[in-house]
Amino acid sequence: MNTTIKTTGISLTPSLEQYTRYKLAKLLKFIGGDKEGSLIEVELAKTTDHHKHGEIYRSELNLQIPGQELMRAEATDYDLYVSIVIARDELIRQIKGTQDKKQTVFRKSARRLKDSLRFWK
Repeated sequence: MNTTIKTTGISLTPSLEQYTRYKLAKLLKFIGGDKEGSLIEVELAKTTDHHKHGEIYRSELNLQIPGQELMRAEATDYDLYVSIVIARDELIRQIKGTQDKKQTVFRKSARRLKDSLRFWK
C-alpha cells in the first residue's frame, strides 16, 4: 500500500509521520493485506486562525483500492493525533460496509440459485 502524506499550515515532523503510518497500518487488515496498487492519500492541516479558542486540526484520508470506488474520510478536532484516529475509524467503517454489501449480494444470489434448484426437483 502506497501512502502519501501532505501537510498544510503545519510541518511534517518525523514523529508525526511515524504516528500517521503506524495508525494507518491497521487498514491493511481490513483491505486484505498489502493489495498491489492501493493508494492512501493523507492530508493533515491546521484550519484558519479565525477560531476564538485554540487551534483546530483537520485530517483527510482518501483510499483508492483497484477495482473499487474511492473511499474518503475527514475529521476535525482540537488534537491532530485524535483527528487522525477518528478519520481512520471512519474509513474502517466504510471498508467494512463495502465488504458486508458484497457478502450480502453473494448470499442473495446463492439463495436464489438454491431455490431454483429446489424447484426443479
